[in-house]
Amino acid sequence: MFLRNPMQTLKWEDILLHISGEEGGYFDENTLSVYIKRLREKIEEDAKNPRYILTKRGLGYQWGVEVTEQ
Repeated sequence: MFLRNPMQTLKWEDILLHISGEEGGYFDENTLSVYIKRLREKIEEDAKNPRYILTKRGLGYQWGVEVTEQ
């Protein structure tokens, strides 16, 4: 989802809907925060100062690097 929408702020509600799909699984904003933290730990050089997944307070998250097709 992030790579398909680089440099765009994705609302946390939209991310949660994308994760849960039509299955009706239960996710909340805190669950999303945990997933984002775990993703950052895997892909960021310094998870406390992220370059790729940026938090946009009160809005959601943003992939902070341009994506080019190869």
